[in-house]
Amino acid sequence: MKFQEVIGNVAVASILVITCVIILIGITVSTYNQVKTRLEHCYLNDIRAKMIANLGLEHSINEIKHLDFDDLVDIKKVKNNKGSWFYFGEDLNKDGLLNRGEDVNNNNVLDRE
Repeated sequence: MKFQEVIGNVAVASILVITCVIILIGITVSTYNQVKTRLEHCYLNDIRAKMIANLGLEHSINEIKHLDFDDLVDIKKVKNNKGSWFYFGEDLNKDGLLNRGEDVNNNNVLDRE
């Protein structure tokens, strides 16, 4: 073998090794970027879910703020059996009379228990 052929073979082998190293680095970087993209996507989904949950809570709080609770906690009305917390039993229209369709157990008595 001539000296130049040996140098040519070494040069080709070196180029092949360098090419393989560059390909392995490219594969590693590509895999890393794919994993990173998936993790970022999952993180964004987590943020979106939290934002939607917070938006739902804020909407619920605003809806509750518009309700009038003064009638519900008026003690005088509750003691007079006219408040919202009073249980009227079978008296569905709250008039104190037994009307058609209100007697569930068919005993002809307006049950309040």
